[in-house]
Amino acid sequence: MKTTIVLALLHVTLGTQALFAVLEVNTNDLSGNWSYSPDPEDLGLEKMQFARTLRLPGTTDEAGYGEPGPETLDRLGVLTRRHEYLGVVWYRREIQIPEHWAGKVVELFLERVLWQSDIWIDGRKIGEAQDSLCTPHLHRMGELAPGRHQLIIRIDNRMIHPIGNKNHAYGEQTQTRWNGIVGRIQLRALHQGHIERLRLFPSDELEAVVEIHVSPAAHGDQVRVSIIDSHNNAVVAHASRTIASPSQKIKIACPHAVHWSEFSPRTYIAKVELLKEDEVIDLRQCRFGFRQVERAGNRLFVNKIPIFLRGNVDCVHFLKTGYPSPNLNDWLEIFKKYKAYNLNHVRFHSWCPPEAAFEAADAMGIYIQAEGPIWIDHWMAQPNPRPEMDTEGHPQGLGRNDRTIDSFARAEFQRILAAYGNHPSFILFCFGNELGTSNFQVTGEWIARLKEDDPRRLYAASTARTITPSCDYNATHAIPGIGGCRQHLQFGTDWDYENIYSKASVPIIAHEVGQWPIYPQWSILDKFAGGVLRNTRLEKMAREAAANGVYADQTAF
Repeated sequence: MKTTIVLALLHVTLGTQALFAVLEVNTNDLSGNWSYSPDPEDLGLEKMQFARTLRLPGTTDEAGYGEPGPETLDRLGVLTRRHEYLGVVWYRREIQIPEHWAGKVVELFLERVLWQSDIWIDGRKIGEAQDSLCTPHLHRMGELAPGRHQLIIRIDNRMIHPIGNKNHAYGEQTQTRWNGIVGRIQLRALHQGHIERLRLFPSDELEAVVEIHVSPAAHGDQVRVSIIDSHNNAVVAHASRTIASPSQKIKIACPHAVHWSEFSPRTYIAKVELLKEDEVIDLRQCRFGFRQVERAGNRLFVNKIPIFLRGNVDCVHFLKTGYPSPNLNDWLEIFKKYKAYNLNHVRFHSWCPPEAAFEAADAMGIYIQAEGPIWIDHWMAQPNPRPEMDTEGHPQGLGRNDRTIDSFARAEFQRILAAYGNHPSFILFCFGNELGTSNFQVTGEWIARLKEDDPRRLYAASTARTITPSCDYNATHAIPGIGGCRQHLQFGTDWDYENIYSKASVPIIAHEVGQWPIYPQWSILDKFAGGVLRNTRLEKMAREAAANGVYADQTAF
């Protein structure tokens, strides 16, 4: 019965999403065949031949370009790329600007890039480089004359900012350092007056403040807001205003709305229309939920109800492609498995997933902890105290003005909150994993500013290592100044960690509570067939097992 209800809700919710997608008429999908030219010596556009083709979205790994990666038998937790390439690649294709886009602002939307993107139109460089690891790259092109144009995108997957290569947003362990474009690739046309950004701030009283940011040319236009129940498409509230400032706030009461939680993942859509002289010139919508997350002492509450997080750590486990899926159905399947194991939570370890993960979590009632793409601890700040964790550049930590790390990290945190902050599933945000060499006085101040601007979730300066006065929670295996809470080896089941957890000042989310050796199933190797990665360590172990006559000795997981 429970499974049937959940699936029915998903069907209705996703149907609503498709209904509104057809209203976005000013977009042009650029997925398909592109020509490309690798530039390992960084010679520049004028030297490129564009003699190769591949399909985007995708990567050069999937296209079969690059040399076989090193046999990683001596690097723990690292897979081997079948086609490894690190450097610049230029991508080219022809685009068509329709007549009705004349006079409009054209932008290029790239859902996920590793790491830096620049663009050229008809041989002319446009705008500044984009360098987000966790959010879409948006390139504003200005007005383009109707007709054909040549679009060239330069992608550089080398280390743009010296954050090291052990985090899971930019590292070799599971995601790899691929080159390409993943997810949606779109041209979008905007009126000079348009909506730049929406933020939804729901309250316990079932009211929502809709914060609408517009371009300067929209001053004096009308904005119309409708709140729609995703469950049945019913309009539950609406309002309209005249745009009087670049940031307009509209409070809307929805007295019959249902709170969002793991027990009732009910979502609503804020449909915002911008009108000039009664003509709709821009339309944006975002899904949100009436959800409040807070803590009292070391207890965690959602909608005033205490919750117990039971979850999994996700380190970008997409072994066929080497990059996280941007597809909603993939994440729905993943979270269905979570629900089957009675899990309600996922921690994205030192990375932030694409939009589809948040959408699926919203629909299924999964609580998300997203993290900045940073992992800088004491063994990374100096050469080789732990050789397997030695990282490129030996970054010094956050809050220490270490080259470009601070500016990139703070910009990335803001981008993550702007891109995904409306999702009710996004209840926890952490700057990164085990940031032991950071200046926590400084990063604690960063948290205070973020909370003042966006109080919709709880924040932490680091997993483990510290709890600053501004931290709302901690994800850890050892509580600073109190003790460890993992890998307790004792017979029986009549024990717990309460003598440690009860002393914590904030809610504690256990991490690394079980890392136990198992005998591998060699059939796992079959799952790598047809993908871009090899598990050379497991291959070696299988050969050793066969040589020692124990290859068939397996136990089921």
